[in-house]
Amino acid sequence: MAQQETYVLKVGNEVFVNGNGTFYNERLSDIVTQIATVRREIGKKCILVSSGAIPLGRKILEKIRSDSESLGEKQLFSSVGQAQLMKLYGEALSSHGGIAAQMLVTRDGIKAPAHSDALKVVLKGALDNEKFILPIVNANDALDTDELKQNGGNNRLAVAVAQLIGASRLIIMTNVNGILRDKNSSESAIKTIGANDISWKPKAHELDQSNNGAGRLSQKCEIAQEAARTGLTTQIVSGLQGGVLQRILIAKRPTGTTFEAVEQNY
Repeated sequence: MAQQETYVLKVGNEVFVNGNGTFYNERLSDIVTQIATVRREIGKKCILVSSGAIPLGRKILEKIRSDSESLGEKQLFSSVGQAQLMKLYGEALSSHGGIAAQMLVTRDGIKAPAHSDALKVVLKGALDNEKFILPIVNANDALDTDELKQNGGNNRLAVAVAQLIGASRLIIMTNVNGILRDKNSSESAIKTIGANDISWKPKAHELDQSNNGAGRLSQKCEIAQEAARTGLTTQIVSGLQGGVLQRILIAKRPTGTTFEAVEQNY
């Protein structure tokens, strides 16, 4: 598995769902189109870490999001939503000749050598296959309740997967185009941040407050910077705009905010 050929893309709930709980199927389809286009034009392969199961399950069961939701309710939403989420990905991929490969993991599982080795084998098998197989990884929220309790679970999972397979970069899609100098301008993002630069924190917290906490940008940035310190370039971009993967990976245009990796000397 050539490092330069593989990237990890993490897509957050906030890309698929608005404040009223509406799930935008067309955004999921557009992201799949972007992944397929990058693969076709420059040969880069993707591992997708996708949120969305819980809000999709909530929608299917005709429930409205509430701060009083129990852990059991969230587990049920995840269980119902995960099946539909994979159905949507499968349908979107089929129009590009692609196949969805679901991989549900637990936080403890990916830390255990036997489980991480098994995951690496199946990821490698999917990426090296002659067919277009898109590995779609998600935390098994129906069983791993620790993931539901902790914030940033899927972001940390994406980092772990990227490190496991030696990805060239991690791209985190959220609902804001990185750390913006001007919250009213999506083109005002701080383009690059060093692994030890913390000057971004006040601006990220300000964006969290103006966005009612949706997407938890500051938390994503903390995780991204931690990843950069381990040698993984991590980029935070808006998934609400089309063609973002093409801009980053094909046109190589600065997009969103990139936490630059520290070179690792072994």
